[in-house]
Amino acid sequence: MLLIKICKSISFMHLLKNLKMHSLVLLILNIYIVYVLQMIIDQRIPEGGHGYVLEMLYNSVILLLLSTSLLNYFYRDNKKSLYLFIGSLCIVFSEVISVAYLYVTKQELLDFFALSLALLAFYFFYQQSKINNTQRSSNAIVLE
Repeated sequence: MLLIKICKSISFMHLLKNLKMHSLVLLILNIYIVYVLQMIIDQRIPEGGHGYVLEMLYNSVILLLLSTSLLNYFYRDNKKSLYLFIGSLCIVFSEVISVAYLYVTKQELLDFFALSLALLAFYFFYQQSKINNTQRSSNAIVLE
């Protein structure tokens, strides 16, 4: 739902016109990270099963959220979008650490870091929800 909310507030024509290279690099990085995560998960979950498909879809959506929130920050360049990006970054790192905890090694320290990052993410999401969205882009002048 957060991904949908971000996508509604971004002008994709502006992104395609001004942030082509950023979008391309983010797309390549997302594909690579999903590939690496799936190589880790392949060892535990048989390919083609429902769990495999759900895990792949979930990882793709989480990384798409991170990329979209970064593009939103580039587009708006304000404190609210920065908090949203940092929260998304914490969520992604939390999920990557959770994959390591679940599929590589069951060390409690990994679980603690994953939970701490998830809580930190929700703190940033809460902080950004209290801020009004003032749009600042390279073409707009913001009166403060």
